[in-house]
Amino acid sequence: MEDPAEELTVAQACSTPLGEVERAITEARRSFDAGVWSDMPALQRAEMLQANPTAEIQVKGDHLAVIARTATAEEKHRLWQLMVDAWPNYDTYQSRTDRDIPVVVLSPQPR
Repeated sequence: MEDPAEELTVAQACSTPLGEVERAITEARRSFDAGVWSDMPALQRAEMLQANPTAEIQVKGDHLAVIARTATAEEKHRLWQLMVDAWPNYDTYQSRTDRDIPVVVLSPQPR
């Protein structure tokens, strides 16, 4: 998506095969379970992410600089369904807690 006034790319959308999404979820879960995040309370993780939203991720062989943000309510509704389609246990997890589970959106950092 381009901003016609500034002639800058403001968003990019990609189509990812379901198998790639499933692998990404599996690897994220493995990293979470093995890392320091698993011992950190959810509120502390959220505060840390909000205070330090820049990160570097790896997708296959590519390293990408990203900015993390919490999805809006409208985005979350759409993204949550995609997540549940890939891994139905997200709904199970949400049903076991009273807190709202945020969805984090990663966007490429501007160059």
